[in-house]
Amino acid sequence: MSYLSCRNRISFLFRFPAFIKNYSQTLAPACKSHPNGKSGIVIGLYQRETDVEEPQFTPSGESFDTKSSGKLTTLLKDFRLTGELGKSKIFSGIDTEFGNICIVGLGKRGLGYCEVEAIDEFRENVRIAAGIGARHLRDHGCATIFLDSMEHPEHAAEGGALAIWRYQEHKKIDERLVIPKLELYECPESDAWTRGLFKADAQNLARTLCEAPSNQLTPTSFAQATIDALCPCGVNVEVRHSDWIESQKMNTFLSVAKSSCEPPVYLEINYNGDDKGNAPIVLVGTGITFNTGGLCLIEPSKIAEQKAAMTGGATVVATIR
Repeated sequence: MSYLSCRNRISFLFRFPAFIKNYSQTLAPACKSHPNGKSGIVIGLYQRETDVEEPQFTPSGESFDTKSSGKLTTLLKDFRLTGELGKSKIFSGIDTEFGNICIVGLGKRGLGYCEVEAIDEFRENVRIAAGIGARHLRDHGCATIFLDSMEHPEHAAEGGALAIWRYQEHKKIDERLVIPKLELYECPESDAWTRGLFKADAQNLARTLCEAPSNQLTPTSFAQATIDALCPCGVNVEVRHSDWIESQKMNTFLSVAKSSCEPPVYLEINYNGDDKGNAPIVLVGTGITFNTGGLCLIEPSKIAEQKAAMTGGATVVATIR
């Protein structure tokens, strides 16, 4: 049989390392909870527009400040926080529910789409700020982190989940560090929050695949990881073997595969979720899991960089997911 579809996987059973089954770090519970199981919260702060103005909290931050009888406003003045993007400060012992409160700068309010960078600057600031705050609280041992939506819950969730991710597949269980649980603080837009977590989870899948060593992430393992990630989502994955590759005269592809004793595979992913009349979108990514790069052509110190030869394929898998 020249290929394997999602509907016929019985003949394609292999033994795979555990990291493939555990690629999602974002939505998983903590590997080792903090002994106190404490919670923390990230509050966003807008940068002041002029020197005479005061920086302002987000709507969720203002609500929290009201509940704390103005304690955040007092701290804001005492420590002269400006709201500059990425600048943060952690306060402890001022709230009974949250052991640590991280106030993080969002930069200036009202930024929009940048034509040069092709990015919404303020939404990117939300991702950055949420990530910085979540990582600081993670490093302080918080088992649960509540994130201010910063008026963009999807991007706050994405930034926070990307920031707390860790590759720990080869550490002993009792040596793995805390992977906190993320929660949305006082915002009804739970669907947008969930979308952000899913986007981060897909990116973390690509990061896990890219970090895996080549002697474990073989072409066969990569194929199985793709099946496990995409088939439950209704995506069809076909794994084509050496006979099909040879029939297509993909000789360069086969010559690269000769650098390893592991057999090559060619992945074809199909998702039909749009009208038949619309033009298809094609994504192509290099997925060479073992690439010496030509041992006689590159410096030995740069051989380790050849692991990046499969990041294109991992990115395509994550994008489809």
